[in-house]
Amino acid sequence: KSGVQIVNFVYDVIPITHPQYSHETTVLRFIEYLGAVIQYSDRVMFSAKAVEVEFTKLCTRMNAKCPEMTVLPLGCDFEKKEQDVPSVLPTDEDGNVLPEYRHLVIQDSVKEAVSAGKYILMVGTVEPRKNHSVVIDALDAGLDLNVIIAGKMGWNVDALKERILNHPLYGKRLFLLNGVNDAGIKKLYEEAYML
Repeated sequence: KSGVQIVNFVYDVIPITHPQYSHETTVLRFIEYLGAVIQYSDRVMFSAKAVEVEFTKLCTRMNAKCPEMTVLPLGCDFEKKEQDVPSVLPTDEDGNVLPEYRHLVIQDSVKEAVSAGKYILMVGTVEPRKNHSVVIDALDAGLDLNVIIAGKMGWNVDALKERILNHPLYGKRLFLLNGVNDAGIKKLYEEAYML
């Protein structure tokens, strides 16, 4: 009413299109959220064309007018960030890198995982729909690649977390990394054999 434009960014519509891969509470909340997005948004942006297509289908099924839409792919520019990195990172009197520069130091856990050998990299929150179990099954069946999972634990993954932490190859060929900083993520992507 005040002339403010409302723009939303929708990453996916999986809780609607594939509710079996989402928590029940998420599905219920997402239905309400997406209804508000359709009703009140002046523009909706999406991370991929496929999401825009599914969103359009939902609008049609609901007999609702679609807001204006734009696909704005996700990305990052590590190279640009590197231009601003000092050649020697500033340290305190004990020789520790100052907190504001720690994100530029590759963590030991990342170095250890990368040095273990050729690997598949899985980045993001660990959730049932992302098939981490399938990759670990492949490792158990003789996959000739290590597995590095970089992300926090999501919902409904207690059994998977236990499986990973108690796996005979954990820390040798199977790695679970949490809280990886920018330098570590960059290193993991650079050295990955497969994503």
